[in-house]
Amino acid sequence: MSLRILLALFATIVVVIATGGHFDINLTAEQKQEFEALKTEVKSDQSLAKAQIKQKFENYFNSLPAENKPSGNFTARIEEFKTNMETQIRSGLSAQAQPVFDEILAVKENMNITPAQEHQQIQTILNNANPTIKTELEALKEKIHAQIHEATGTN
Repeated sequence: MSLRILLALFATIVVVIATGGHFDINLTAEQKQEFEALKTEVKSDQSLAKAQIKQKFENYFNSLPAENKPSGNFTARIEEFKTNMETQIRSGLSAQAQPVFDEILAVKENMNITPAQEHQQIQTILNNANPTIKTELEALKEKIHAQIHEATGTN
């Protein structure tokens, strides 16, 4: 089980932004190509820490002309989205699963590791978790995926 909802949350938001989804951005065809090239670059460089990846995306969006930037406070909107998702996840977890979720969040918040290291650390946490908790998290994962797709207008 990968519990990819937490791992992919930021990337999902960025992709939605680039395609003009939930966060109201309007990229030109050339800007979309540049964004796709950036995504490819980030995916191919396995040595980049999450902070470096985040900085690359922030640099890209900061370089856009004002008319192509996300409306409103982009960072605040992402943080609000993440906080709301965390609240929804927590509300769906049993008391026994909360400590496992807290461990996963601690890994997610460590921006000095690569996505691959993050994935491995989360896998270790899940592999050491009680099977009942793993089943609970897997069931919740599907529900959260559906909610993210609904909120962002993605499939």
